[in-house]
Amino acid sequence: MISLTNKKGLEHHFAENFDTPIFPVLADLYFNESDMKRARKVCDIGLKHHPDSIEGRYILSKIELVDNNMLQAEKHLKMIIEHSELHILAMKLLIEVQDELGRSVKTIHPIVERILHILPGDIECLSWLNSNQEELLKPEAPDHIGLKNKDNAEEPTEPDQSHESIGINRRIATLTLARVFKVQNNYQQALDVLDIVEEKGGNIVEIEKERNEIQEQLKEEENSE
Repeated sequence: MISLTNKKGLEHHFAENFDTPIFPVLADLYFNESDMKRARKVCDIGLKHHPDSIEGRYILSKIELVDNNMLQAEKHLKMIIEHSELHILAMKLLIEVQDELGRSVKTIHPIVERILHILPGDIECLSWLNSNQEELLKPEAPDHIGLKNKDNAEEPTEPDQSHESIGINRRIATLTLARVFKVQNNYQQALDVLDIVEEKGGNIVEIEKERNEIQEQLKEEENSE
C-alpha cells in the first residue's frame, strides 16, 4: 500500500507535471479511495497529454461504470482492446457493458473468442458461448441503441439506495465488476457488489468462491499488520 507521504509526492509531481505518464498511478489511488471526482480529473488531464495510455483509459472506464455512464464506458473499453490484445479485464468489462446495452451476441462474440484464444479454459466465456449457441446461429439483427428494457439510453437509472455509498447500480453489478474491485484491493466494495449479484440470482458457487478469496486476503492483511 502506498503511504500518505508517497501519495502526497504523487500529487505534487502531477500538479507540477500534468504531462507525466505516471498519472494512472495517482488516478488509481483516488479510485481505490472511492474519490471518483479526483480520479476522473486526473484521468481527463492525463489523457489529454497521453491519449494512448491504456491504463489511464482503463481506470476512466471503471469510473464511468461506477458512475453508471455505460455508453462512455463502452467507448473507452473498445479503444483499449483496439490497442491492447492482452487486456483481459478490459475485454470482460466490455462484454458486461455491451450485454447491458443490448448489443447483439454476434457483436459480443468476437471479444469472447479473443479471451478464449488467450485463456482457453475461461469459465465465464465458455458459459457465455453455451448460453448463446442458438442465437449465434440466427441471422444477425441490428444492435439495440438503448439499454435493456429502456427506451432512452440517455435517461439515468436511479441507483440502488442500499448501495448508494459506492455508487453501484444493481443493473451494472456483476462478478466481473466485483473482481475489478478485488484486484484494486477494494475488498468492501467487492463484497457489496457480490451481495447485489447474489440478490439478482447470480451463480452462487462463483459468488461464494469470490467471497472466500476476499475473506482470505483480508485475513492475510490483518495478520501482516
